[in-house]
Amino acid sequence: MLLGVAGLTPGGCATVDQGITRLVRDHGFRALQLRLSDPVNTNPATVERVQSAFKFAGLALGQTVG
Repeated sequence: MLLGVAGLTPGGCATVDQGITRLVRDHGFRALQLRLSDPVNTNPATVERVQSAFKFAGLALGQTVG
């Protein structure tokens, strides 16, 4: 059994885009946890894309793990 948005967000930050954040928001959630598999070496373009996707959907970043 998956709780919250676990079933809506496949993988880590590499898969988060506006489609994912919109889906999460459309389900009524206001925050999303972000999983970083390699926080030190995450590509800056990926960080910018994910930031943009969160802003687009009006989601707060609940926490990061990784």
